[in-house]
This record gives sequence, structure tokens and C-alpha cells, in this order.
Amino acid sequence: GNFLYVSLQRRAARGLQLLGSYTYGKLMSLPIVTDVATTTGISQTGGTVQNMRNLDGDYSFDAIDVTHRGIASMLYDLPFGKNQHFLNKSAWLDRVVGGFQFNVIMTAETGRPLAFSGANNSGTAIRPNFRPGVNIAVAHPTRTKWFNDQAFINPDPYTFGNTPRYYSKVRGPGVLNFDMSIFKTTHITERCALELRLEAFNAFNKTNLGQPNTGFTAGSNGLNTNSNMGVVLSSLPARQVQLAANLHF
Repeated sequence: GNFLYVSLQRRAARGLQLLGSYTYGKLMSLPIVTDVATTTGISQTGGTVQNMRNLDGDYSFDAIDVTHRGIASMLYDLPFGKNQHFLNKSAWLDRVVGGFQFNVIMTAETGRPLAFSGANNSGTAIRPNFRPGVNIAVAHPTRTKWFNDQAFINPDPYTFGNTPRYYSKVRGPGVLNFDMSIFKTTHITERCALELRLEAFNAFNKTNLGQPNTGFTAGSNGLNTNSNMGVVLSSLPARQVQLAANLHF
């Protein structure tokens, strides 16, 4: 793999701390093959191997390859209560408004490569062929048509499909996510403190689409007949909120 990694940090000042990072990368891999035992033969992960005698033929982009990925985080101690700028005169008021901390983490990344599967040519191929002269990409990908499912064709009998293990020129949907939390720490005694935490994952409840269906089914003319191929049928989790309490002593 080849990667460019850049990070920026603003150290804590007036209760505010910022951290950001950006990664530009390219990750290629072979299928991971393990000889587990003579009784169970060979198992593999990281994509499907077509020809166990030619693993180099399955050298491709890795399933987790992401070209662009950025993360930004902020931590802010709210300026209220003891030793802060506002509402700092009363011990009882400090117990109510003091000890608050707000956090946010933003994650943004481009889509991951797709793994096409399925063929019917006397049990040799497990992936289809590219259909010559037909573009896989569509001008405006949508949930119901992320790529052109008619850009594939069944391989000839007793041949391997020529689509790669993971195809990078058409990728799945990207991700934009915000996780947020607010903490409040209340000191009961010098040694004992109560921490309350309210955390929201995917705080803005943004719909981040999952990978599209990539299963090919050959019809009598060799073209795809799977109506779900190229359709996004799932999404990443919606907003989740949790409340927790920790007693430190």
C-alpha cells in the first residue's frame, strides 16, 4: 500500500482542543490463504479466489481500500463553574453548571471497491466477465441504480471471469458521520466524582448507504438477470443515543 498522512493539532487553549487528520491512500493485496489442516484443506478470506493455482490472478485493490479519508475532532471544556470564566462564584452553582465537556468527531471517507460475484459456466468461474464496450459507471448513481448491471456477461465455459477480486473504478457510497457527546463531572468529595455522559452516534441521523448488491446471475443470453444487482439494499446504522453514569472514587 501507498499512503499520504497529514495531521494537525491545536493543543488545549481556553478549554478548546482540535485534532484533524487526512489520509490519501491506495491498498492492494492478494487473497489471504491459510493452510489450516490436512483434514479441512485450505480456507481463504479477503475476497473469493477463482484459481488456487494462480493467486497472483486475484491481486487487486483491497476490500478496505479508501482513497480519501478525513477525521476531525473537537474537545471543549465549557467555561462555566469553578476556575472558569462564567458563573464561578458559588460552590453550589458549580455543581449545577460546572464540569461540562462537549466533544464531536467527524469522519468522512470516499467509497470502497466492489466485489462482483456469480457466474454459470460449468463450475469454473465465480465472477463474471466485463462486457466489451459497455460502461459500468452511470452518470448519476442512485440507490436503485448504483452502476450498470448490464455491463457484465457470463464467461465462456471452463474459463475464469475477468472481473477483479475488488474493482476500484466504480466504488460504493462514501460516508459522512458525526458522533457527539457531552460529559458532566461533579465532584462530590475530593476523591469521589460522578460523571454523566450523553452520547449520540450519527448525531445528525444522516443516511449513509451501504454497499450495492453485486451478485451476477446469468440469463440465457449470458447477461445479468438479477434485478437487485446494482441496487443499494442497506444503510449504516441510524442515530443511536445512550446515557451513562460513572462513579469515580
